[in-house]
Amino acid sequence: MTTKYTPVPCSIYGKYESAIFKGHRLRLCWVGAQGQHHIETVTISDLRVKHRAEYMICQNRHGRRRILRLDRVRSARII
Repeated sequence: MTTKYTPVPCSIYGKYESAIFKGHRLRLCWVGAQGQHHIETVTISDLRVKHRAEYMICQNRHGRRRILRLDRVRSARII
């Protein structure tokens, strides 16, 4: 399921930047590339742009690294 990227609002991007700076963990809900739904607690390490899309580089509590396309994140809550 490859779809055109939809930019996220600056206010949401700013919240992700703040979470990186403050070291907050987030409870994320997102839709994967194949349409599957995920819920996981992560710590964001970086935000990047690649091929005109924005991505979050994060790690779950088990140390698994994830790269999530920002427009697929449905909700993010600081825990």
